[in-house]
Amino acid sequence: MLDGQDVIDFEALAVRMEHDQELMAEVLQLFLAEGATLIPQLEGALAAEDFNKAAGLAHQMKGMGLNVEAAGIYRNALALESAASASSREIAVQALTDLKASWERLQPVVTRAVSRSG
Repeated sequence: MLDGQDVIDFEALAVRMEHDQELMAEVLQLFLAEGATLIPQLEGALAAEDFNKAAGLAHQMKGMGLNVEAAGIYRNALALESAASASSREIAVQALTDLKASWERLQPVVTRAVSRSG
């Protein structure tokens, strides 16, 4: 979809933020900043086979995705959290690959939305 609804549900997010555009932009900026730090941390945790850390970081990312109505981020982070909790390296690595792909699709959409609001 051209409006980005496939990566983030802006209508649902607006309702969640009570249609406060400034708040929405602030939350999305925080989401971008936090997500940009979590992805490399997840990579490092999996590379070190620190599944507890990876599960915790994936849990954080899952909550962030849920808070901003980013279903793909939520789903992939949930899969990663589950795989890491089970110490399933192969499944966790695939879930991280999927999470990174969702993140790559989401970043430009959210960046454009934030720049339009500010």
